[in-house]
Amino acid sequence: QKMIDLGYATSFYHGGDLNFGNMNTYLRNAGITNFIDGTDFDQKDWNSKWGVHDRVFMKRFENDLKGNQKEPFFKIALTLTSHEPFEFPEEYKFGKDTEENKFRSAHAYTDKVIGDFVAFAKKQPWYDNTLIVILSDHGHRSPKHNGVFNSPKKFKIPMLWLGGALNKKGIEISTIASQVDLPYTLLDLLNTSNREVIFSKNIFNSSDKQYAHYIFNKGYGTISKDGVFVYDYMGKKTILETGKNTKSLDSLGKAITQNAFQDFLMRK
Repeated sequence: QKMIDLGYATSFYHGGDLNFGNMNTYLRNAGITNFIDGTDFDQKDWNSKWGVHDRVFMKRFENDLKGNQKEPFFKIALTLTSHEPFEFPEEYKFGKDTEENKFRSAHAYTDKVIGDFVAFAKKQPWYDNTLIVILSDHGHRSPKHNGVFNSPKKFKIPMLWLGGALNKKGIEISTIASQVDLPYTLLDLLNTSNREVIFSKNIFNSSDKQYAHYIFNKGYGTISKDGVFVYDYMGKKTILETGKNTKSLDSLGKAITQNAFQDFLMRK
């Protein structure tokens, strides 16, 4: 809604079912006005458990972005091939004899598709004024991590900032952050109020008060520069506690969880 208030045309693209996980209702309440979903694609391209594979999906995204656009625009594309069961109708670069190789192959495929999109974007008239953010919606066990389901390693995800609007390039940001910090950061870059995004903070703030919070079924984890605290709130027991200041991480994690639940109930 904030982007609409700032004059941005908003769109959401997904090659699957928008009703899954109640995404449709959530996105409409959030202010998105234009949608492309699995029903906008040929049924023959629904060759994955979740919907249309990424190459066909991103080609549609590209076609809608060719040439001059009504600016400013705010578009979101949710890919799906890199999600299990890792199905796509092309060569599996690392084979598909094991779950690990299917994981590698699917991610190599999506990586190539996104790389092709970025190459396309660089040729468009809007590129110089555009920021492209690539971000995972959640983590997954990987060939490098097959630990317990609530381990922090399973929740570590990539975030890439690309586009002609960047002043500086080739910089690695080591700040501890999460997806919820993206809204605050974007609004900060636009020099507009971000007071409404109460659970968010600026990713580029290099202060010592860095943290990230993640949730899993019946528990949560809180991570800072100094330590990690993972808690089972149904069993009322600590699962993992490492580093310094874990008591403060315990308090922070409980406060975030309680406030998030309270915020949700107030919006019902």
